[in-house]
Amino acid sequence: MTAPDTPKAPLVQRLVKLGLVLSLTALVFVWPAAVLADTLTSKEVVMIGSRFGADEVELNQLDFDPEFAVDAKAPKAKQEAQLRDEIASIYGLNPTAPTKVLFVSSDDLIQTKEDPSLLLLVRAPGDYVLQSQTVYWFAKMVTYGAAGAALLFFGLLSFLRRRRAVAVEAQPMGA
Repeated sequence: MTAPDTPKAPLVQRLVKLGLVLSLTALVFVWPAAVLADTLTSKEVVMIGSRFGADEVELNQLDFDPEFAVDAKAPKAKQEAQLRDEIASIYGLNPTAPTKVLFVSSDDLIQTKEDPSLLLLVRAPGDYVLQSQTVYWFAKMVTYGAAGAALLFFGLLSFLRRRRAVAVEAQPMGA
């Protein structure tokens, strides 16, 4: 609470303080919120363009042989990618590289029999899912913006305080 003889801070200075507090709050909480959302709700999936019918999936499963699905001379990482793509092609078309997605319902996911750790997500045209990399990119941009805004508001606040101090000093003693 201010003393009775102390003048109240002008509206502009109070708004600048509010902006400084809000930008510092965003600076502190946005990145942890993104990490928390990624940790609690993300699932690594392989997206497929369209899903085959049950009969076609059953036929593809009968035709699938893991030994012939990969190139034996390829490095292990490439063999794993080839096997993942072959398993995904049993269930649908155009498999993608593994992607972390957030807030996806378990009903939308397909767990493969061939590799239980592999989750497939059918992605129809016009159907967009929130990816982990998008959340981190957004958090990074908001953090940069909040840092810039905090610096701007801090500079404005110090300028306004200096200007007010000079104005108080310039007043005659009897006023």
